[in-house]
Amino acid sequence: MSERVLNSPGLVALVLADSGNETVLAKWLDEQGIATTAVDPGESLPADTSICLVDIAGLADAATEIRRLKETRRAFVPCLLVLPKRLGPQVAASRDARFDFVDELVTVPIDPTTFGHRIARLLDQREQAGQEPDPVSLAAVVESLPFGAFLVRGGVVVESNRPLQDELGVTASALQDRNLLDLVAEADRETVEAGSGVEQVTLVADDTELPVELRPVVGEDGTRQGYLGIRCEPETATTEGTA
Repeated sequence: MSERVLNSPGLVALVLADSGNETVLAKWLDEQGIATTAVDPGESLPADTSICLVDIAGLADAATEIRRLKETRRAFVPCLLVLPKRLGPQVAASRDARFDFVDELVTVPIDPTTFGHRIARLLDQREQAGQEPDPVSLAAVVESLPFGAFLVRGGVVVESNRPLQDELGVTASALQDRNLLDLVAEADRETVEAGSGVEQVTLVADDTELPVELRPVVGEDGTRQGYLGIRCEPETATTEGTA
């Protein structure tokens, strides 16, 4: 285990089997003044870990230790999965138990500055929240995803990203605060109102139709807080992750 100690609000554990990923991501975080420690997949994580970055190659070996840390720490410890951009939509839509402890995706290649700011923002949010889960972090995830995605709370769209806006041919303001029922195809409204679980529906904007998967967002008390909408293809909407 090698550690870089900087003037950082938290420690990022790099649990990366790919040495190339480790070298590049550590360098980028160093340049942002963020402390990192390299941990071999399966090795014990430092008790003061604030964020964990794991790649596809190290996922299986690291799973037990990451789950242990997340379960034993009172503070929220985000786990970010580093994976190729081409696998992003498939993993985001997957219900595979291998990914059940993953909180966010980092698709590569990614702009170094964007990546550094994203990690710094997560660390700052944890510090400001007194080590409690940050209620807006999911919105930050939606914004950073390379494929169409949006967040629904209280039945209305509270966040949408640029890929989704581009595919629908609308602006962010056209989606912001819109009732979800007004955006889905008429045939899907009953499904949305029933809210039985993960569902595939169609968004409609003018003459554009876009298939999306709605995944329930559940709070710590077990109640549904809203939905995460993910762009998908009809034939791959329920494809299990195979990475």
